[in-house]
Amino acid sequence: CLVAHDLGRADLAARRAEAEERGCFDPTAEHHWVAVRMAGESGAPGTATPAVLAEAAARDRSGTAADPTTLVLLSCARAAVELRAGRTDRARDELARAVDLARRTESTLALPEALARRITVTAREERAAACRGFEDFEECVGGTDLPRETTLKLLARAAVRAADGRAEDASAAA
Repeated sequence: CLVAHDLGRADLAARRAEAEERGCFDPTAEHHWVAVRMAGESGAPGTATPAVLAEAAARDRSGTAADPTTLVLLSCARAAVELRAGRTDRARDELARAVDLARRTESTLALPEALARRITVTAREERAAACRGFEDFEECVGGTDLPRETTLKLLARAAVRAADGRAEDASAAA
């Protein structure tokens, strides 16, 4: 379902309906973060209405026995929902929680995404903090050139350049 969302595939609605039918997106389900992420990122009619965004952002974490990686991904997804709803401060707070949780639990798989998203959000108002965020990101990935981490870094770099008013440089980075 997430791959169909990311690629904009025509069969997304059918895949999502099947996942929902199986209970994959229930608030206590392991893959609930996928539903929250799709709500925050999707521009499809009916999927990113203010009501859906509010519902996705307000889901309670309590009672969730998810592993730390899943919780970090859920926080990243919630941050995307908050941004989509225009609540930058809440998105920044959610990402700070995600980074803190990932570090405390040594959940390194999701940490690069949380750090990159934090850079992206921070770049709009605190350029110096966003630039320092790259140091955290580089320390986290250890100089690896894996596709996912490279993509996250390029998108974060594009956000910093766009915040500086360098649209062409931002486009080149993305």
